[in-house]
Amino acid sequence: MIQTNIGFTNQAADLAHRLLHVLAQPIDCDDGLVVRSGASIGVAIAPADGMTLDTLISRADTALYKAKSIGRGAYCTLEKGMDAAMKVRRELEADLSLTIECDELELYFQTRMATADGRIAGYEALIRWHHPVRGEVNPTDFIPVAEHSG
Repeated sequence: MIQTNIGFTNQAADLAHRLLHVLAQPIDCDDGLVVRSGASIGVAIAPADGMTLDTLISRADTALYKAKSIGRGAYCTLEKGMDAAMKVRRELEADLSLTIECDELELYFQTRMATADGRIAGYEALIRWHHPVRGEVNPTDFIPVAEHSG
């Protein structure tokens, strides 16, 4: 964690941008080995984003998660609503860990037809989640969470 006197989000963004640039520079090691590294950065600024160290780290982690979703070598500053979205995602992830033992997933096979002659060309596997409280959970909501969480 870097502590510095930053008062504005654009100053933090500039610092993050410069750090990413420096970290992306190749490191020339002995014997011709060149190491390339990279990073993603999440930024939270006191006092706007929190006053305690735990709160700031948590919120910087939320911004870091967003930066990682953008792609390699990205940074993100905390924005309004990110905490709420992360809370929903963490709750979904926690629910997913129990879903198999609670038998909430259903597997469906959808036929794929050949347009030329109408014959069955194959099948597509579809998973549906019937959550006891949330109801039907959209696959576009839970599949990326499942893939990311392992």
